[in-house]
Amino acid sequence: MKKIITILVFCILYLVFSMPAQAEDLEIDLSWHSSTLVPTWYNGRALPIRGSTLTVVAITMQENLIYDWYLDRNYIKYASGLNRDAFSFVVTEWPGYEHNIRVKAYSQDQTTTGYASTSIKVQEPEVHLDSREYILKPGQTKTLQAIPYFFTSSNLKYQWLFNNQEVKGDNSSIFTLNIAQDSGPGTRKLDILIKNPNNLLERVQERVLIQIQ
Repeated sequence: MKKIITILVFCILYLVFSMPAQAEDLEIDLSWHSSTLVPTWYNGRALPIRGSTLTVVAITMQENLIYDWYLDRNYIKYASGLNRDAFSFVVTEWPGYEHNIRVKAYSQDQTTTGYASTSIKVQEPEVHLDSREYILKPGQTKTLQAIPYFFTSSNLKYQWLFNNQEVKGDNSSIFTLNIAQDSGPGTRKLDILIKNPNNLLERVQERVLIQIQ
């Protein structure tokens, strides 16, 4: 009887110590940034557009982890591996598409595992002016500045059009509008078109109204 009890105790101890350790939950935060350009004073996030590079970083409190990265359900082998806590790719989708990025991080003995995911929408370049409508009088001048956001290059071409007529020789983000003395009352249109000459698909256009009283 004593022998049987000893064998049972030995078997129980063997089962307890041979069982794999249960994986602990690992907290992961995902942060991301894109390579698009924004003004130096802009406190917001640079948003991704087609052709920009998007980088996602996994933030954890542990080191020496193995990372498995997934982009839109596809396993990204080249970005995965030991201590590969960041993943970069060039955006090839059109505006409105939403990328889903997921990561699994785990220790080499697989006792610690965590998951995180985020969705990031592809955007378009933008241009900001201080207003979309100006009220001016004949003989008055107004200086406007077009501020581009989310382009992949700082070498941009600016094209201003007043009432659908291009203002020749004014390839600048700053434009001074001169209202002629003999201008009659009414609404005029002022358009600003900004292009990346290295990528003609990377462009934005904005219109403001000029009310002449």
